Amino acid sequence: MDILRRLDAVNPGNGTIVTIGSFDGIHRGHQALLQETERLATTQQLKSVLLTFDPHPQILLRDKTRPGIRLLSTLEEKEFLINRLFDLDAFLVLDFTAGFSEMTAKEFVTDILVQKLQAKHVVVGYDHRFGHDRAGDVDFLKTEGAELGFAVTAMGPIMENGHPMSSTRIRDAIQGNDLDLANRLLGHPYTVYGTVVRGKGRGRALNYPTANIQPPIPNKLIPARGVYLAKASFDGHRHFGMCNIGIRPTFEDELSHDIVEINLFDWNGDENSLYDKTLLIEFYQKIRAEKTFASPRDLKDQLGKDKEECLKIIENL
Repeated sequence: MDILRRLDAVNPGNGTIVTIGSFDGIHRGHQALLQETERLATTQQLKSVLLTFDPHPQILLRDKTRPGIRLLSTLEEKEFLINRLFDLDAFLVLDFTAGFSEMTAKEFVTDILVQKLQAKHVVVGYDHRFGHDRAGDVDFLKTEGAELGFAVTAMGPIMENGHPMSSTRIRDAIQGNDLDLANRLLGHPYTVYGTVVRGKGRGRALNYPTANIQPPIPNKLIPARGVYLAKASFDGHRHFGMCNIGIRPTFEDELSHDIVEINLFDWNGDENSLYDKTLLIEFYQKIRAEKTFASPRDLKDQLGKDKEECLKIIENL
Protein backbone atom coordinates (compact mmCIF):
# COMPACT_ATOMS: atom_id res chain seq x y z
CA MET A 1 0.00 0.00 0.00
CA ASP A 2 1.40 3.38 -1.03
CA ILE A 3 1.26 6.13 1.61
CA LEU A 4 0.64 9.40 -0.23
CA ARG A 5 0.42 13.00 1.01
CA ARG A 6 -0.28 14.80 -2.28
CA LEU A 7 -2.99 14.43 -4.89
CA ASP A 8 -0.46 14.64 -7.71
CA ALA A 9 1.29 11.57 -6.28
CA VAL A 10 -1.70 9.38 -7.15
CA ASN A 11 -1.51 7.31 -10.30
CA PRO A 12 -5.19 6.51 -10.97
CA GLY A 13 -4.50 4.17 -13.86
CA ASN A 14 -7.79 3.23 -15.50
CA GLY A 15 -9.74 4.68 -12.59
CA THR A 16 -10.20 4.24 -8.87
CA ILE A 17 -12.58 2.99 -6.24
CA VAL A 18 -12.45 5.64 -3.50
CA THR A 19 -13.59 5.50 0.10
CA ILE A 20 -13.61 8.74 2.12
CA GLY A 21 -13.64 9.49 5.84
CA SER A 22 -11.68 10.23 8.99
CA PHE A 23 -11.44 6.51 9.84
CA ASP A 24 -10.63 7.25 13.47
CA GLY A 25 -10.12 3.87 15.10
CA ILE A 26 -10.57 1.72 11.96
CA HIS A 27 -13.57 0.19 13.74
CA ARG A 28 -15.98 -2.42 12.38
CA GLY A 29 -18.02 0.18 10.51
CA HIS A 30 -14.87 1.46 8.79
CA GLN A 31 -13.84 -2.10 8.04
CA ALA A 32 -17.11 -2.67 6.16
CA LEU A 33 -16.31 0.36 3.96
CA LEU A 34 -12.79 -0.88 3.29
CA GLN A 35 -13.92 -4.42 2.54
CA GLU A 36 -16.42 -3.12 -0.03
CA THR A 37 -13.79 -0.81 -1.56
CA GLU A 38 -11.36 -3.71 -1.86
CA ARG A 39 -14.04 -5.97 -3.35
CA LEU A 40 -15.11 -3.44 -5.97
CA ALA A 41 -11.52 -2.68 -6.95
CA THR A 42 -10.82 -6.40 -7.42
CA THR A 43 -13.95 -7.16 -9.45
CA GLN A 44 -13.61 -4.04 -11.64
CA GLN A 45 -9.79 -4.26 -11.89
CA LEU A 46 -9.36 -0.69 -10.69
CA LYS A 47 -7.17 0.87 -8.00
CA SER A 48 -8.44 1.14 -4.43
CA VAL A 49 -7.87 4.45 -2.64
CA LEU A 50 -8.59 5.38 0.96
CA LEU A 51 -8.88 9.17 1.22
CA THR A 52 -8.54 10.72 4.67
CA PHE A 53 -7.44 13.98 6.26
CA ASP A 54 -4.84 15.30 8.70
CA PRO A 55 -5.52 16.71 11.17
CA HIS A 56 -8.96 15.30 11.95
CA PRO A 57 -11.46 17.89 10.62
CA GLN A 58 -13.09 18.26 14.04
CA ILE A 59 -9.81 19.59 15.44
CA LEU A 60 -9.83 22.53 13.04
CA LEU A 61 -13.58 23.12 12.93
CA ARG A 62 -14.55 22.54 16.56
CA ASP A 63 -16.18 25.18 18.71
CA LYS A 64 -13.19 26.62 20.61
CA THR A 65 -15.30 26.89 23.78
CA ARG A 66 -15.71 23.10 23.94
CA PRO A 67 -13.10 20.44 24.81
CA GLY A 68 -11.12 19.17 21.85
CA ILE A 69 -11.63 15.71 20.37
CA ARG A 70 -9.49 12.89 21.73
CA LEU A 71 -8.30 10.76 18.82
CA LEU A 72 -8.50 6.97 18.72
CA SER A 73 -5.85 6.65 15.99
CA THR A 74 -2.76 8.45 14.83
CA LEU A 75 -1.90 8.22 11.14
CA GLU A 76 0.72 5.61 12.00
CA GLU A 77 -1.88 3.48 13.79
CA LYS A 78 -4.26 3.73 10.85
CA GLU A 79 -1.50 2.63 8.49
CA PHE A 80 -0.61 -0.31 10.77
CA LEU A 81 -4.21 -1.52 11.05
CA ILE A 82 -5.08 -1.05 7.38
CA ASN A 83 -1.94 -2.89 6.27
CA ARG A 84 -2.77 -5.75 8.63
CA LEU A 85 -6.42 -6.07 7.61
CA PHE A 86 -6.59 -5.05 3.95
CA ASP A 87 -4.73 -4.94 0.65
CA LEU A 88 -5.44 -1.44 -0.65
CA ASP A 89 -3.42 0.30 -3.35
CA ALA A 90 -3.19 3.76 -1.79
CA PHE A 91 -3.65 5.48 1.56
CA LEU A 92 -4.04 9.16 0.58
CA VAL A 93 -3.77 11.74 3.37
CA LEU A 94 -4.68 15.34 2.50
CA ASP A 95 -3.81 18.30 4.72
CA PHE A 96 -7.01 19.63 6.27
CA THR A 97 -6.34 23.37 6.42
CA ALA A 98 -8.57 26.41 6.80
CA GLY A 99 -8.36 26.90 3.05
CA PHE A 100 -9.27 23.28 2.33
CA SER A 101 -12.28 23.55 4.67
CA GLU A 102 -13.68 26.31 2.42
CA MET A 103 -13.87 23.97 -0.58
CA THR A 104 -17.49 23.43 -1.60
CA ALA A 105 -18.96 19.97 -1.96
CA LYS A 106 -19.21 20.54 -5.72
CA GLU A 107 -15.53 21.49 -5.95
CA PHE A 108 -14.51 18.47 -3.91
CA VAL A 109 -16.36 16.15 -6.28
CA THR A 110 -15.20 17.71 -9.54
CA ASP A 111 -11.63 18.72 -8.62
CA ILE A 112 -10.61 15.81 -6.39
CA LEU A 113 -12.82 12.80 -7.02
CA VAL A 114 -13.29 13.19 -10.78
CA GLN A 115 -10.29 15.12 -12.12
CA LYS A 116 -7.50 13.99 -9.78
CA LEU A 117 -8.59 10.52 -8.69
CA GLN A 118 -10.70 9.57 -11.73
CA ALA A 119 -13.15 7.88 -9.39
CA LYS A 120 -15.43 5.27 -10.96
CA HIS A 121 -17.08 4.29 -7.68
CA VAL A 122 -17.22 6.07 -4.29
CA VAL A 123 -17.87 4.17 -1.04
CA VAL A 124 -18.96 6.16 2.03
CA GLY A 125 -20.82 5.74 5.29
CA TYR A 126 -24.58 6.31 5.31
CA ASP A 127 -24.18 9.58 7.25
CA HIS A 128 -21.11 10.91 5.44
CA ARG A 129 -21.02 14.67 4.90
CA PHE A 130 -18.36 16.79 3.23
CA GLY A 131 -17.54 20.16 1.75
CA HIS A 132 -17.87 23.65 3.23
CA ASP A 133 -20.47 23.71 6.01
CA ARG A 134 -20.86 19.94 5.46
CA ALA A 135 -23.25 20.72 2.62
CA GLY A 136 -22.52 17.50 0.70
CA ASP A 137 -24.19 14.23 1.64
CA VAL A 138 -24.94 10.84 0.10
CA ASP A 139 -27.84 12.13 -2.00
CA PHE A 140 -25.64 14.93 -3.35
CA LEU A 141 -22.90 12.41 -4.20
CA LYS A 142 -25.36 10.18 -6.05
CA THR A 143 -26.72 13.10 -8.05
CA GLU A 144 -23.22 14.23 -8.99
CA GLY A 145 -22.18 10.68 -9.79
CA ALA A 146 -25.08 10.19 -12.18
CA GLU A 147 -23.98 13.33 -14.03
CA LEU A 148 -20.22 12.87 -13.90
CA GLY A 149 -19.94 9.13 -14.36
CA PHE A 150 -19.25 7.47 -11.03
CA ALA A 151 -21.34 5.15 -8.88
CA VAL A 152 -21.94 5.59 -5.14
CA THR A 153 -22.36 2.98 -2.41
CA ALA A 154 -23.50 4.12 1.04
CA MET A 155 -22.75 1.54 3.75
CA GLY A 156 -24.33 0.98 7.12
CA PRO A 157 -25.24 1.60 9.73
CA ILE A 158 -23.44 -1.32 11.42
CA MET A 159 -25.36 -1.98 14.63
CA GLU A 160 -24.10 -3.17 18.03
CA ASN A 161 -26.70 -3.82 20.75
CA GLY A 162 -29.22 -1.64 18.95
CA HIS A 163 -26.89 1.34 18.46
CA PRO A 164 -24.92 2.41 15.36
CA MET A 165 -21.19 1.76 15.37
CA SER A 166 -19.25 5.01 15.77
CA SER A 167 -15.91 6.41 16.90
CA THR A 168 -17.80 8.45 19.52
CA ARG A 169 -19.16 5.28 21.15
CA ILE A 170 -15.65 3.84 21.29
CA ARG A 171 -14.23 7.02 22.82
CA ASP A 172 -16.99 6.91 25.44
CA ALA A 173 -16.18 3.27 26.22
CA ILE A 174 -12.45 3.95 26.67
CA GLN A 175 -13.06 7.05 28.75
CA GLY A 176 -15.56 5.01 30.76
CA ASN A 177 -12.89 2.39 31.55
CA ASP A 178 -14.59 -0.29 29.43
CA LEU A 179 -11.79 -1.65 27.23
CA ASP A 180 -13.71 -4.87 26.52
CA LEU A 181 -16.57 -2.92 24.90
CA ALA A 182 -14.17 -0.68 23.00
CA ASN A 183 -12.30 -3.66 21.57
CA ARG A 184 -15.56 -5.35 20.61
CA LEU A 185 -16.68 -2.24 18.73
CA LEU A 186 -13.27 -1.81 17.13
CA GLY A 187 -12.96 -5.43 16.05
CA HIS A 188 -9.31 -5.35 17.13
CA PRO A 189 -7.33 -4.38 20.25
CA TYR A 190 -7.08 -0.66 20.97
CA THR A 191 -3.68 0.76 20.02
CA VAL A 192 -1.26 3.40 21.26
CA TYR A 193 1.73 4.34 19.09
CA GLY A 194 4.77 6.26 20.27
CA THR A 195 8.49 6.68 20.70
CA VAL A 196 10.46 4.99 23.47
CA VAL A 197 11.87 7.66 25.80
CA ARG A 198 14.11 7.43 28.85
CA GLY A 199 12.44 7.00 32.24
CA LYS A 200 13.72 6.86 35.79
CA GLY A 201 14.59 3.17 35.79
CA ARG A 202 11.92 2.28 38.38
CA GLY A 203 10.96 -0.92 36.56
CA ARG A 204 14.57 -2.03 36.11
CA ALA A 205 15.15 -1.67 39.85
CA LEU A 206 12.21 -4.05 40.44
CA ASN A 207 13.49 -6.52 37.82
CA TYR A 208 10.62 -5.53 35.51
CA PRO A 209 12.29 -3.14 33.04
CA THR A 210 9.89 -1.13 30.94
CA ALA A 211 9.89 0.81 27.69
CA ASN A 212 8.30 4.22 28.25
CA ILE A 213 6.13 5.33 25.33
CA GLN A 214 5.57 8.95 24.29
CA PRO A 215 2.62 9.30 21.85
CA PRO A 216 3.37 11.67 18.94
CA ILE A 217 0.23 13.77 19.38
CA PRO A 218 -1.04 15.39 22.61
CA ASN A 219 -4.71 14.62 21.94
CA LYS A 220 -4.31 10.83 21.63
CA LEU A 221 -6.88 9.07 23.85
CA ILE A 222 -5.05 6.95 26.44
CA PRO A 223 -6.86 4.14 28.32
CA ALA A 224 -7.65 4.50 32.02
CA ARG A 225 -4.92 4.05 34.63
CA GLY A 226 -4.06 0.45 35.44
CA VAL A 227 -2.20 -2.65 34.29
CA TYR A 228 -3.05 -4.29 30.95
CA LEU A 229 -2.14 -7.35 28.95
CA ALA A 230 -0.68 -5.83 25.79
CA LYS A 231 1.49 -6.56 22.78
CA ALA A 232 4.24 -4.36 21.34
CA SER A 233 5.18 -4.27 17.64
CA PHE A 234 8.50 -2.83 16.44
CA ASP A 235 11.11 -3.61 13.77
CA GLY A 236 9.02 -6.52 12.51
CA HIS A 237 8.82 -8.09 15.99
CA ARG A 238 5.74 -8.57 18.18
CA HIS A 239 6.07 -9.28 21.89
CA PHE A 240 3.44 -9.75 24.59
CA GLY A 241 3.92 -7.86 27.82
CA MET A 242 2.16 -6.04 30.61
CA CYS A 243 1.58 -2.34 30.17
CA ASN A 244 1.11 0.11 33.01
CA ILE A 245 -0.64 3.43 32.59
CA GLY A 246 -0.52 5.89 35.47
CA ILE A 247 1.49 8.23 37.65
CA ARG A 248 3.51 5.68 39.70
CA PRO A 249 1.88 6.58 43.05
CA THR A 250 4.03 4.14 45.05
CA PHE A 251 7.11 6.24 44.27
CA GLU A 252 5.46 9.66 44.75
CA ASP A 253 7.04 10.95 41.56
CA GLU A 254 4.42 13.72 41.40
CA LEU A 255 3.93 13.19 37.68
CA SER A 256 1.72 15.75 35.96
CA HIS A 257 0.58 13.31 33.26
CA ASP A 258 0.07 9.59 32.82
CA ILE A 259 3.04 7.42 31.78
CA VAL A 260 2.58 4.54 29.32
CA GLU A 261 5.21 1.85 29.97
CA ILE A 262 5.42 -1.79 28.90
CA ASN A 263 7.41 -4.72 30.27
CA LEU A 264 8.09 -7.19 27.45
CA PHE A 265 7.87 -10.83 28.49
CA ASP A 266 10.04 -12.39 25.79
CA TRP A 267 12.39 -9.58 24.84
CA ASN A 268 16.02 -10.73 25.10
CA GLY A 269 17.67 -7.70 23.55
CA ASP A 270 19.48 -4.83 25.22
CA GLU A 271 16.81 -2.52 26.66
CA ASN A 272 18.95 0.48 25.72
CA SER A 273 18.51 -0.49 22.07
CA LEU A 274 14.81 0.35 22.31
CA TYR A 275 15.38 4.04 23.00
CA ASP A 276 14.07 6.27 20.20
CA LYS A 277 12.36 3.34 18.49
CA THR A 278 8.68 3.60 17.66
CA LEU A 279 6.43 0.98 19.26
CA LEU A 280 2.80 0.22 18.63
CA ILE A 281 1.04 -1.14 21.72
CA GLU A 282 -2.14 -3.22 21.40
CA PHE A 283 -4.28 -3.41 24.56
CA TYR A 284 -5.96 -6.81 24.96
CA GLN A 285 -7.38 -6.82 28.48
CA LYS A 286 -7.25 -4.81 31.69
CA ILE A 287 -5.73 -6.76 34.59
CA ARG A 288 -6.29 -4.34 37.48
CA ALA A 289 -6.59 -0.67 38.40
CA GLU A 290 -3.63 1.44 39.48
CA LYS A 291 -2.83 1.06 43.20
CA THR A 292 -0.53 2.63 45.77
CA PHE A 293 1.62 0.04 47.54
CA ALA A 294 3.20 0.32 50.97
CA SER A 295 6.67 -0.41 49.57
CA PRO A 296 8.50 -1.20 46.33
CA ARG A 297 8.74 -4.81 47.55
CA ASP A 298 4.94 -5.06 47.75
CA LEU A 299 4.71 -3.60 44.24
CA LYS A 300 7.21 -6.17 42.93
CA ASP A 301 5.17 -9.00 44.46
CA GLN A 302 2.03 -7.68 42.77
CA LEU A 303 3.82 -7.38 39.43
CA GLY A 304 4.67 -11.07 39.68
CA LYS A 305 0.99 -11.87 40.15
CA ASP A 306 0.04 -9.56 37.28
CA LYS A 307 2.46 -11.34 34.97
CA GLU A 308 1.08 -14.75 35.95
CA GLU A 309 -2.44 -13.58 35.12
CA CYS A 310 -1.29 -12.18 31.78
CA LEU A 311 0.42 -15.45 30.85
CA LYS A 312 -2.74 -17.41 31.66
CA ILE A 313 -4.78 -15.15 29.38
CA ILE A 314 -2.22 -15.50 26.58
CA GLU A 315 -2.59 -19.28 26.70
CA ASN A 316 -6.27 -18.90 25.72
CA LEU A 317 -5.86 -16.28 23.00
